[in-house]
Amino acid sequence: MNNRTVDLIGIYRASFDYATFYRKFSRTIEWLLPIATIFGVVASGYWSDPSVSSCILVGTSLVNLVLTIVCFCLWSKQENLRRYAETVRRVALLCDGYGYSLPDYHFRKIRLTFKGDDSEIAAKGIQNYFASKLSPGDDRMLECLSECAFWSTDIYDHSKKQVRWRLVLAAIASVTSLFLLVQFLSSDLLVNFARCGIILISALFTWEVLSAWRSFASAKQKCDLISERIEGLKKQSEKRIELMHILGDYNAIVELAPLPETGAYDNRKDRLTEAWETSQSNT
Repeated sequence: MNNRTVDLIGIYRASFDYATFYRKFSRTIEWLLPIATIFGVVASGYWSDPSVSSCILVGTSLVNLVLTIVCFCLWSKQENLRRYAETVRRVALLCDGYGYSLPDYHFRKIRLTFKGDDSEIAAKGIQNYFASKLSPGDDRMLECLSECAFWSTDIYDHSKKQVRWRLVLAAIASVTSLFLLVQFLSSDLLVNFARCGIILISALFTWEVLSAWRSFASAKQKCDLISERIEGLKKQSEKRIELMHILGDYNAIVELAPLPETGAYDNRKDRLTEAWETSQSNT
């Protein structure tokens, strides 16, 4: 692997770290939404005076609205960084698979988009990022892509399992909010409508968690199919056209998938590396 490809690896790994950093803040805000909702419903229910209840609900609604806007901004930043990282990884994969050195112009364009410094790139760059020992060409590219699909399948599966517990907690929070709404029904319709409004804002959090769970499940299943197609392609003499087709499908999968859950990669990389080496030694 040439030094420029190592730098590309460093850029994309550092970009993923930045995306994870923003996700930590958005995840905290996501949990504050149902907490603020439950507080607003319960606190407003203790006062029989509709004006006091209205003030509490208006305040809760404003807090939820601000939290939603901030969370959306953080999510947008996180997604932009993730997509940029996926783009750089795609370039690094092609350069390593075919022994290609990226021209100065294209590398400068990628480097200028990255907001970190050279020390971060150097710290995250890995010389032998892909395990393949083959010479550059279709066979090496196919083996590198197979390795990517292997890792993605496991990471998405692990992320799906993590999100499942978040989904359970989010569902409990939503059901609790609805239960409290019924318990504290008011004779004032405006107060009841306000409570329904803040519960709907909180329900967006539950929907986001459900969407993430479905996306991880779909991505895991599709990466499994990518691995099957790669195994079938290994037996063919002419690989280039179908290889590019599989690569395009794989890139589409990772582009649409959410950012993997925290720990899905870092806490499992040694185990996955060993599992990949074992699978290769048995082929």
